[in-house]
Parts: sequence; C-alpha cells; structure tokens
Amino acid sequence: MIQYTIEAAQRSNLNAFLLSTDSPEIGNFALQHGCPVPFIRPPELSTDTAKSVDVLIHAVQWFEEMFKRPTHVMLLQPTSPLRTYEEINHGLDMMRVFPNHDSFVTWNEGNEPNGCLYITKTDMLLMDRRIWDQSGIMWIQPYPMTDVDTEEDLKAKEKRSGLGSLTQFRQRRNALR
Repeated sequence: MIQYTIEAAQRSNLNAFLLSTDSPEIGNFALQHGCPVPFIRPPELSTDTAKSVDVLIHAVQWFEEMFKRPTHVMLLQPTSPLRTYEEINHGLDMMRVFPNHDSFVTWNEGNEPNGCLYITKTDMLLMDRRIWDQSGIMWIQPYPMTDVDTEEDLKAKEKRSGLGSLTQFRQRRNALR
C-alpha cells in the first residue's frame, strides 16, 4: 500500500520527501521505488502508542541536521491509498495562498480529520507539538476517503464497495476529473 503514497509524492510538487519506518523490509521496498529512507525509526517511536507528532519531530530534526530546517512538514500516511498527487499539490497551493494559517488538514463529511493529508508549519510542530489546529485550513474532501491499515482491509473494502481494485478505482476517479 505504501507504493501508492510514494507514487503520489513523486508526482507532486513537493521539494523533498522521505519515509520514516521501523521496518527494514518496508524501507527496502520504498528504496526500490525511489523513496529516500535515510534512517530506521528508533524503537521508542515504533510502538502502537507512539504519536505521529513525535515521529514527525524526529524526521524534521534529522532533516535539519543534514540539510536545513524546512518551513513546512507534510504527513502522508500510507493508510490513505486513494490520495493523489493533485491533492498533495492542492494542499501545497492552499498553504501558499493563505500563508497566515499554520496548518492544512483534510476532513471527512463527519467533521473530523480523515488522515489523508496534513501540512503544518515546522515552527508550530516543534514549539506546540501539534500537526494541525482548529484555526488551520480544513478541506472537506468531495468524496469519501478510505482508511486502510492492512492488505486484508484493502481486499475487504474493495469487495464490499463493488468498485474493483484500488488501482481500477483510482483510474476511474482520475478519468472523471
């Protein structure tokens, strides 16, 4: 499933991206698909109770040490395989058009973040330890975003939806744009 996220990031207007993982197997897969994996995430950030904000801070600190501090950070969770590069670019554009906002987050129609896309100013992430806030830009996506945690999840959702495979669904959705 991570392949969909890698492909979307590669096609987007992101300046740079990397994968934070605790799995050498996933890291190798990502490397084979052109995604930088500069480190293996430490064990304390790889538990079921580890918070995404701490994982992002770790990645930002590494990036700052190796290059420079980025102005913004984007979280692309592989559990949102329907996300496209156009949506990534939309988020980037919104942060450029509305620079006074500290964050951008995608929402579902139930008025809660759907995990598809988070963008935050690095200063807010590091100082406030938050990925988004209520004063940020909240984009309610015009279609449901499916959260998929495992291959079994994916197969079950494909079967229930009657839409065919994820790849077929993405192709049909892109053709309608």
